[in-house]
Amino acid sequence: MDENVRLRWTNEITKCFLETCMEEVNKVVRNGGSLRKETWMKLATKFEEVCYVKLVQKQLKNQYDYLKRKYTGLTYLRNRTENIYDPELDTFTLSNQEWEDFFQALFEGVSTTGSRAYVPTSTREN
Repeated sequence: MDENVRLRWTNEITKCFLETCMEEVNKVVRNGGSLRKETWMKLATKFEEVCYVKLVQKQLKNQYDYLKRKYTGLTYLRNRTENIYDPELDTFTLSNQEWEDFFQALFEGVSTTGSRAYVPTSTREN
């Protein structure tokens, strides 16, 4: 698939991606929080064979990073024992500080809100 073409990540494709990732990750050593270049190439080949979708490394890594951030956020919410889930509103009720902590954990210091932006090389205003 062309790098500029956007894939619609259905539940089935996501499941196939995760299963393929787990299989490959169990075979190799990670490069920090991500995978080595050779592993991404093997993953792309395996993903195409198993899921019948051809993607480039950047697309696979973007999805991997997205799912990792989503997992981090959901784990944070799940581990908050005072957290209350409201099924009528289909949302969690957190204080403003808890939401801020959640988003900070989710985006790991790289964020923009429109009026302000912060990246690791910026200096924070107090």
